[in-house]
Amino acid sequence: GRLAGTPVILSTFHNPVFESTRLERSARIQNFLQVITYRATRARAVAVSEAVGRSVRACLGDAGATVIPSVVVDLEHWKPIASAERDAARSRLRIGDDSFVFGCVARISVQKGQTYLVQAIARCDPRVHLLLIGDGPVRAEVIRLAGELGIADRVQTTGWQSDARTDVAACDALVLSSLWEGYPLALIEGLCAGLPYVATNVGGVTEIVRDEGEALVVPPADVMALAAAIE
Repeated sequence: GRLAGTPVILSTFHNPVFESTRLERSARIQNFLQVITYRATRARAVAVSEAVGRSVRACLGDAGATVIPSVVVDLEHWKPIASAERDAARSRLRIGDDSFVFGCVARISVQKGQTYLVQAIARCDPRVHLLLIGDGPVRAEVIRLAGELGIADRVQTTGWQSDARTDVAACDALVLSSLWEGYPLALIEGLCAGLPYVATNVGGVTEIVRDEGEALVVPPADVMALAAAIE
């Protein structure tokens, strides 16, 4: 880009990708090259949360990284869910009235920790129903795990949705089981919709959640703590 005379080069990352201990070997090599390039070009970083800012400072040695925790949410769209909207969503998804539904709005991937979430659900009251709103590379693995744990009838996947609220409306609460995050938009949208949350303490989660009235925050990859919070 510099050789071509490009005046501005912008690169975006949606997670604290420089924490190489969480990445496969190929990704570690890629990140090493990114670090070299970053330092050689005297780039400037803008982070979406203090947590991402700390990662950039630690891994890139950039003490001047700017943090701008600014995420735009359509408050009219993500207003609290009305009872009629909830009833219609549960009817469409064939969820019984006696089920307490936890929704997880996320790509079904290693990062989002759904395997830990399914294990936690298996330890909860049989009335707890899990609605996985999204799709991803470990979807088949998560479904298989639910079957092995005997809760296949309590775990439902919706696939990718252009508007997550359509299925979020069926939920009584939401859960974020991620192993790492930047500044999770799904958490912000769910809180705006008036739903309580269980979330893992990763990335900018505690910058969004201010008290237990909004969410219960637990350690990542801790099945027992996640199950206790869900209960």
